[in-house]
Amino acid sequence: LLPLRKAEVPLEANTTYSWSQTDEEINLLVRIPPDMARRDIRVEIKPLLLRMVARGHVLLAGSLDKPVVAGEATWTYEPGEVHVMLPKETGGPVFSRLFPSEEKLSPALAIKQVCDDEPYQGRYMDLSPEARKIVDMHRNFNHARATGKGDWATELEEEMKMMRFSWGAENKDEWERE
Repeated sequence: LLPLRKAEVPLEANTTYSWSQTDEEINLLVRIPPDMARRDIRVEIKPLLLRMVARGHVLLAGSLDKPVVAGEATWTYEPGEVHVMLPKETGGPVFSRLFPSEEKLSPALAIKQVCDDEPYQGRYMDLSPEARKIVDMHRNFNHARATGKGDWATELEEEMKMMRFSWGAENKDEWERE
């Protein structure tokens, strides 16, 4: 038997929004009127539902395409916008769309979103050979996770942990800040 899914709530978007993702979370930016205060906004997040209301009017509401960890979701207010962070389930998939009624992202673009979460401003070849190895390993790790190659991702993750452990003495303070 297939798992039961609650009735889908159609997308209602009365404002502009955009979203991006990393391998661990969805980052949603919702535009709001500049005169709107934080106290005017209510955000409801459930594993398969997002609802944002301001002054009694729906800004954005609808079923999510894939489940998120609602209990760990957060949102912040800045004049003119609300930022919502939706953690993916452990080992969560790459989202090809946030809401079922959205047009799907191409697989290449969805993977690019996950793999390009920390752009580097310099040139790759200007890095030391050790730094290039780390960059390559991180890219391979993100690619393995995004394409469902769990065994390869686990192997790379273990190798990265060992590298982190071996650097622990000289870079301890730097790691603790992250």
